[in-house]
Amino acid sequence: GRTPISRSDRLGTVIDTLLAEINRRAIADATGRLVFHAGAVDLGGGLVLPANSGSGKSTLTAALVGHGARYLSDEAAVIDPLTSAVEPYAKPLALSASSLTALGHLVPAAPEAQPGAAKQHVAVARFGATATVPVPLRAIIFPRYDADAVTALTPLAPDEALIALVPCTFAATWEVDDALERAIAMVESVPAYQLEVADLADAVELVTRLSTTLDEPR
Repeated sequence: GRTPISRSDRLGTVIDTLLAEINRRAIADATGRLVFHAGAVDLGGGLVLPANSGSGKSTLTAALVGHGARYLSDEAAVIDPLTSAVEPYAKPLALSASSLTALGHLVPAAPEAQPGAAKQHVAVARFGATATVPVPLRAIIFPRYDADAVTALTPLAPDEALIALVPCTFAATWEVDDALERAIAMVESVPAYQLEVADLADAVELVTRLSTTLDEPR
């Protein structure tokens, strides 16, 4: 017989489980691609935001989209290993109550947080536009929320970027021929940064300002 995906009498729990399963299968089926646990936006090219859960990557992704970037994903950055183009994976944004509260100060169209809900799945259209075609990778930015830090953007050397990227790599990536070599080539071809986030508005300003300088000689 068929194995149930969820057993619950709460619609919200069923929806959460269903979306998580769809997400898991989509990532597992991304054959021939480098796939990273990351947000991604098109801001004059692809900005990939790899980070662990709880880092604020979805919040930052939503804020950037609310300020003019085009949405690629808040969960999985899918990259063509031959061209380094970032492909759209336009699932709904999964945002916590604290994320929605923070975004409400920056994006007037952001919905209000629902008390008691672990995550709210929000249509990207509430924040802005979705990218519909692959875009060239321009930079890798590792966000990390720390309320006690100073919001700052710090350049990373390629070896530092690779060390930070590997823990954010989905298993499908390692099925690609020469996956490690492809990842090394990627971090050597575009700049990488650590982004400490204490204030969301300041972080958006830093990333937006960075996007205007990425085509300048390094």
